[in-house]
Amino acid sequence: YDDGTNIGGNYATLNGLDNPDGFALSNGNLETTINGASGSSASSTIVMTTGKWYWENTVTWVGNDGGATGIIRGSDSNVDHLASNSGVHIGATIYKVDGTVTSGQTPTWARQNIPFVIGHALDLDNGNIKFYLNGSLWQTITLPSSTTGWKANSNYGSAGGSMKCVYNFGARGSFAFTPPTGYKALCTQN
Repeated sequence: YDDGTNIGGNYATLNGLDNPDGFALSNGNLETTINGASGSSASSTIVMTTGKWYWENTVTWVGNDGGATGIIRGSDSNVDHLASNSGVHIGATIYKVDGTVTSGQTPTWARQNIPFVIGHALDLDNGNIKFYLNGSLWQTITLPSSTTGWKANSNYGSAGGSMKCVYNFGARGSFAFTPPTGYKALCTQN
């Protein structure tokens, strides 16, 4: 992805080295199916500490929709999952901040076997994250504190079923939807 702010370098992928549940990565470590049976999780290889960042996760739930997408602290392991996560996540029926439910029913976008694109706009200059659903702003959430930065994360609780995630940190050529002004793709040159 090149909008004049992305000038190359290595783009983030999912971190296969932080993989206690043994989830399978494919397509350059940008795709995974996260199994709900063990509360598994996947996180990015790059940790963000300052600036404004945008990435997309195309999600398809199979079975129960107990998965979530968002961010965890840079020091957290992928062993964290929806039931006890840290950071900020949105899911099919709730969103959580540091593992605490902060909202009830979400919109009816979380239907099984239908892919949808969740845009993540992380603003570390102003301390918030914006979630976009298929290009439309859905939620703006104030970040909890972190001394170790943030990394992209998807996780699955114990509801059963699984969650397919297809990430785009900017290396796939273009985003499905236009990022907000001033946000950069997640790569080492940025």
